[in-house]
Amino acid sequence: MGCFALILFANIETLSTDYSSAADVWSLAKSFPIDIAEEFRTQINDISSRCLTPMPGDMITLVAIGTVFPPSDAFHQVTTPAMLLITRFLSQKIPKNTMDYVQGTFMGSLALHYVQLSQRFCPEFMNFCLNTLVSLAPIKSGEKLGSFPQHEPAVGIRVNGARKVEVKKLEPTACFSPPGSEKEDLSTKVAVMNTTLQLLDAASQLYAGKSSFTETFEPVKRVLRHLSKSSCTSQLPPALTERITKLQGKLKTMLTMAKLARRPLELHHHRPLA
Repeated sequence: MGCFALILFANIETLSTDYSSAADVWSLAKSFPIDIAEEFRTQINDISSRCLTPMPGDMITLVAIGTVFPPSDAFHQVTTPAMLLITRFLSQKIPKNTMDYVQGTFMGSLALHYVQLSQRFCPEFMNFCLNTLVSLAPIKSGEKLGSFPQHEPAVGIRVNGARKVEVKKLEPTACFSPPGSEKEDLSTKVAVMNTTLQLLDAASQLYAGKSSFTETFEPVKRVLRHLSKSSCTSQLPPALTERITKLQGKLKTMLTMAKLARRPLELHHHRPLA
């Protein structure tokens, strides 16, 4: 790794707390775009061999790529392979424990950041978010909630008895440090559900006005309807239940408007015959 790359990766760890360091890193990358692009591509090749079991440095690298380079480019030598790594994790990783769901939530937030400007649709992001909510729901649904792939959750992964659990912010350290107790594990799973709902809320704003909005968010509406049942709300914290209710009402309005705005396809627009 070159001297410039060493400086960059040493400063990336402070990006989340020191915004001046982030600006310095971006300035360095702008001054030496070819060198840093080649180094990032080398890092991406290394990450691809362990994509389904990422390390802390892999997460930092993916965050740095989305910060340094324009993730809105459709065909970019660095951001496109990085986006493929993220979607590969979201589509192929079958969560087995709480830490897997935390990593998937972090990857989902990265995917949403990468497509924020281009507004490209990322089906892997939607599928993972919906599967996360279905897997962590206190009660299994008796009906099919959508065509997204649903993995049978591991034993004890569902959220139960979390009525008095405080809804906290999901910490990045939870991606690689397993919960030390059952109480901490339950709190982390509640935080994962809360963060996933926030990501879906942001995605609804991102894709609002798209012609396929109805097909994209109709499964989300069904999942939220399942989570709002009394059998589920009795096991979830009131703050999380309130977020579910608000998002459910918001999506109901947006889906209604999307259906009203949709027009049937027509080959030619001719004047009506007499």
